[in-house]
Amino acid sequence: MLFNIRIDKVYDLHVHVKITMDDGVKLNGWIQMYGKHYFKWFEKPYHELRSIVNEYFRNTYCIWLSRIIRDHPATGINQEYIADYKIIGYTYSKPNDVCEIELKQYSDYMQYKKGDRMQFEFFIPLEKVPTCTHQQKRVTVRNGTPRFYESHDVKETRALFTSRLAPHRPEIPLEGPIRLVTKWCFGKQKCVAPEWKITKPDTDNLIKLFKDCMTALHYWHDDAQVCSEITEKYWNPVTGIWVHIETLGDVI
Repeated sequence: MLFNIRIDKVYDLHVHVKITMDDGVKLNGWIQMYGKHYFKWFEKPYHELRSIVNEYFRNTYCIWLSRIIRDHPATGINQEYIADYKIIGYTYSKPNDVCEIELKQYSDYMQYKKGDRMQFEFFIPLEKVPTCTHQQKRVTVRNGTPRFYESHDVKETRALFTSRLAPHRPEIPLEGPIRLVTKWCFGKQKCVAPEWKITKPDTDNLIKLFKDCMTALHYWHDDAQVCSEITEKYWNPVTGIWVHIETLGDVI
């Protein structure tokens, strides 16, 4: 099912911050603000988002900072000793009770360590879905030998994917066969419901660079483990990429 994120529903807001404490200690991680946040695109340098975080800090005595989104355990920080902070990025997730989140994540992790199947999903909000592809490489000739290199657009897209995928990577690389489902949501004005996108880019070109970034972030040991792959593209009221990953059992 398509992750049906809507502008009239509320979500948990996750914000990646670099914090400087009064004693000069620097911390880096994610804070999670539960529920009551309508989906919205925040422009850099995140002035509007900073006002939301400021209010959260004022009303929260202990700030929990996680290395990755919904990581457990997290580091508790007394907000009175925060000297300054910088916002690095943000994302949204479906709202859940904090205890249910922590218990389910810990349970899933322990079950996976025992060899059971594991699955998780997340949504990456984007201002615009990148359309440059992994195939868009440049070639130069040096001493009669052709050398391939990535264009500036490909490098920028790789950096974008890496930064947005990093918070969601699993604690340890997934083992065995894997199914990867991605749904590419291209924003379109006056679009009120998802519509199939039948224009370029092709789905096989979309997924290649994205999957390479997941491999580099150690979502798995080797992208050859991805035995089942579904890539869909839509015109959608909200722009971004929905990702579903699960480990697979025996073929029936």
